[in-house]
Amino acid sequence: MDERIRLLHLEDNLRDAELLRDQLECDGLSCDIQLAQDEAAFEAALDEPWDIVVCDYNLPGYDGMAALARSRERQPGVPVILLSGSMRPEDAVACMRAGASDYVFKDRPERLAVSIKRALGNVAERRARERAEQALRENEERLRLATEAAALEAWELDLAANRIHASARTRAELGMSDEAAPWSFDQWLLGIHPDDREMARRALIDTIRDGTPYHLEYRMTTSAGEIWVAVWGSLTHDASGRPQRLLGVWQNISARKAAEEEVLRSLQEKEALLREVHHRVNNNLQVIASLLRLEARRVVDPAVQESLGSMRNRIHAMAILHQTLYRSGRYAEVALGSYLQEVAGNVARSFATTAHAVEVKTSLSNVPLNVDQAIPCGLIVNELVTNSLKHGFPGGRAGTVTVSLEETGLDSELLVRVSDTGIGLPADADLASRREHSLGLQLVSDLASQLRGSLRSVTGPGMTVELRFVRAPLRFVPEPALDRRTGPFQIP
Repeated sequence: MDERIRLLHLEDNLRDAELLRDQLECDGLSCDIQLAQDEAAFEAALDEPWDIVVCDYNLPGYDGMAALARSRERQPGVPVILLSGSMRPEDAVACMRAGASDYVFKDRPERLAVSIKRALGNVAERRARERAEQALRENEERLRLATEAAALEAWELDLAANRIHASARTRAELGMSDEAAPWSFDQWLLGIHPDDREMARRALIDTIRDGTPYHLEYRMTTSAGEIWVAVWGSLTHDASGRPQRLLGVWQNISARKAAEEEVLRSLQEKEALLREVHHRVNNNLQVIASLLRLEARRVVDPAVQESLGSMRNRIHAMAILHQTLYRSGRYAEVALGSYLQEVAGNVARSFATTAHAVEVKTSLSNVPLNVDQAIPCGLIVNELVTNSLKHGFPGGRAGTVTVSLEETGLDSELLVRVSDTGIGLPADADLASRREHSLGLQLVSDLASQLRGSLRSVTGPGMTVELRFVRAPLRFVPEPALDRRTGPFQIP
């Protein structure tokens, strides 16, 4: 033993005490021994902690049995060994029954070291077992508190016996009998809602066959009504590797399911409201565009007709956005590439008679963009494409107008470019100088400021205008919960 043994020795004979000390040293035991020669000294010594107590069985006025009883009372975990010159068998039995670890005859002193080692070994094993049991109790208590806090209940399915063992609380909550006898799995299945029963049975078969974790949510019918439960389970195997048990927990999730249904219902109501708003906005914008078209047909002044046509295209640009949102069912963002392609195509169709030799091309990345930024971006493209088709190709010239969109890779920056192969601006003019004389270019400048973006124009040959702005973070919008269908109203 590495540590020195604290040994209390009750012995009135000093020679016997010396012989014991010498024998233990000879046997290789390192001991700090305190000798008590009478009852008073022994009682006083018991105030200190000891590893082991060795008592003489016969003392004048005091005996080993009394010392044994007193030692076990004062220091119950400390082993006591009795020494005797002679002892009757019935006395030896009485000592062991009284709690002595061993008894040793004085004429066999070599047995004392063996007895001490065995007694201390037993103490070490007992203390280790007590620590393990205490740790197990603490773990069980923590598990109990955790399962109670999470409202979890344990269950066990014995596959060989086809029996489910569950707590009385589980039985009470599920409205089952509170008898100690376990349920069969078939009884458990009967408690599951008929629509979910086959799913639960197949999941169990899959777990037993593949070892996959058992995790399901299903409805159970109880005497108090229908409840939702979440069930988790893991498979254990016997020594030969055969599936043996399914151990797990379950939880009543009825409140969570009710909350989820309420949230879903609320989302569906809000989504229906948004659909209706976009539908009505789109429809109203189309009515306005149709009124402008009718008015343009009535007037004979070409300048007025051109102005009304420009206004109609701007309204179309906004209406296209609302129609796109209505079709997609996502109301906070739009696929910018698809949207700009429709805007450019609409402008091209409106100039089909005056600029029929001009082709409008697109090269657009389909990046998502918030609606708040998509509307001004679409209007800018509408104005720039209109400007190119109206002024860039006089006399029926042929050419190309190209609309492109790309991510620059710098802090979510987007680059929108509208270029044409037309005549460009005069040498002494630029975009800023023409802004004061053109409503469309004023709109472009103002809308670029709204986007906190920058405009750059390049002329000769043709005309190129670049818009750079930083894309705002997308706001979270849940996936559509309703079926999406194309709206009945189309842009004329």
